[in-house]
Amino acid sequence: MTTIVHVQNPARISDRSDTEPDVELLRPREDFYAGKRPTPEDVLLLIEVSDTALEFDRDVKVPFTPGQAFRRSGS
Repeated sequence: MTTIVHVQNPARISDRSDTEPDVELLRPREDFYAGKRPTPEDVLLLIEVSDTALEFDRDVKVPFTPGQAFRRSGS
């Protein structure tokens, strides 16, 4: 399977919110997402590495994520 690797680029998770994960694997698109940001339907894998801000990410960012557009894995 062909994928596009995005490193520290934003993804649209709702009409009013974006996220900027460390790494995303995206469905292929001819414009390589130059025309618009990826949406949850475009994301095959999203990786957020949290070493120094784990508590903030888990307790503040994750609950704020509208509609939990992405499934959370790990703690």
